[in-house]
Amino acid sequence: MKKSVIGLILSAGLISTAPTLSAGQEWGFLPVKSDGFNPDLTLSVTGGIMDPQTHGLDTDLVFGLEISFDCLLVEPPNATIRQQFSYSHYDDSGLEITSFEMNPHYLYRVDNRFSIGFGPGIGYIDADGRNVNEGAFALQGGVSLHYKMSEQLFLGAEARYQWTQELDDINDDLKNARLFGKLGYRF
Repeated sequence: MKKSVIGLILSAGLISTAPTLSAGQEWGFLPVKSDGFNPDLTLSVTGGIMDPQTHGLDTDLVFGLEISFDCLLVEPPNATIRQQFSYSHYDDSGLEITSFEMNPHYLYRVDNRFSIGFGPGIGYIDADGRNVNEGAFALQGGVSLHYKMSEQLFLGAEARYQWTQELDDINDDLKNARLFGKLGYRF
């Protein structure tokens, strides 16, 4: 699953940036100061699967919450930079992994409702159980699909790969691959 997720991240990055690089349009700065700026604030529930690359852990369900909004500082042509703040939780046979993340995604607007994107992220993971009680910082990369079902409803999908520091308690890290969906309400 690791190679598939990394391949998706690289492919989506190339696909989503190509149209804006050749379009000749300019980036906007401080869109928050523009008349009528709408940050498109969205609250989503997330759910899917997480595949830890750590020995003894199985692929299992992961669920969480995400709040996201359009970047207040820069605006690419025919695209947006979506700021995503996520909480997720995974539990496998007594080991609970809780993750807090910030993932800005560059989203190319295919049309008024559908966008495809990619982006990096940083986070903090807390592992608890099975003689582990430790946290670690994380780096990640992801690709995403966003669909605005209506004025208020949002549907999305994301693939993300996450690298973490090694945990002293287990002499291993908690790197993982995740595939999940999102259902959100746009304010």
